[in-house]
Amino acid sequence: MKRTRKKNEKRRHIRVQPDKKRPVEININGQNFLRILYANDISEGGIGIIVPEKFKGCKINNNVSLVITLPHPYKKIFLVTGRIIHVMNEKFGVEFLDLTKENRKILKKYINRRRTDNPEHKKAKRLRAFWILILSIGVFCFLIHGKQFYAPKSTANIQIPKKNKKNEKQTESKDKNTTLEVKEASQPTEIIPELNNEQISSTGNEMDYTDSHISTQDNNINPQENNTSPAQYDSVMISDIAGKKIKLRGGRWFFFHYNNTVGVSNDGSSDISYFYASNYYSTDNQIIMEISYEERIVITFSEGNIVTGKKCSFEKIVGEEQVSINKYKVIKIVDIN
Repeated sequence: MKRTRKKNEKRRHIRVQPDKKRPVEININGQNFLRILYANDISEGGIGIIVPEKFKGCKINNNVSLVITLPHPYKKIFLVTGRIIHVMNEKFGVEFLDLTKENRKILKKYINRRRTDNPEHKKAKRLRAFWILILSIGVFCFLIHGKQFYAPKSTANIQIPKKNKKNEKQTESKDKNTTLEVKEASQPTEIIPELNNEQISSTGNEMDYTDSHISTQDNNINPQENNTSPAQYDSVMISDIAGKKIKLRGGRWFFFHYNNTVGVSNDGSSDISYFYASNYYSTDNQIIMEISYEERIVITFSEGNIVTGKKCSFEKIVGEEQVSINKYKVIKIVDIN
């Protein structure tokens, strides 16, 4: 009767093949046979033996006595009882029945040593070390050079209008003139006695002391220039979003600059609080903002226009997975100062 191992049946112990130059010698004693053979494979649970010529008594479930001799550097000889569990052609397997703890430890050391000496194991170890090296080099290169591709654009790309020195000088001179005029107006005026018509005619100069003669110059004190407020829109085409800022419900303003960066401000001032996206582009009804290499924000509008009072969906996507989606109402659409 022959017994073979099933495909789904797993081995409980790791088996190794002995070195051909240093074989594991086995003295096997069974029913009606006594042979000295060499192990084909060995594990903590049993041993595999090849018998070129079959002999009687080699049957499944028969007990055999084994004297196993481990090669150098162990040179250990121990006796163990086994049971034949399967026979296949010229090979049969024996399961150890009474292996002692001490002999098991020595056998385990031999098996671990053979595993490390196995050429396939060494090849797999070298291949694993090679891929670890390649991965570490890739991570190092990304940390050194990858930031310039995936990091947000610097603030140097945003063009800040330069101050005009001539206008500053003109405003300084106007401020000085107004301060001098205020000082003159604050000085006490001289009291002139009332003159009759004869005295007036004798002076030869007629003076008009009516209210219209004294100029208070109220209009010249603290002159102010009319500040033109930025234009507001009820609706804007999505393709014309560059150079404009949008206020959504919740108070945040999104600044869409001409250099394809997006800034965020909490109060709508020209000083943005932080840079939100390094790049953005528009489609028929969407604005896509690239936050990082894998993360992006997609704002979807119901129409091709951005209309105040209408709602839009604010969708966050990481890789190809949707992380969150919210709906906000468009409060204002204004030109960036």
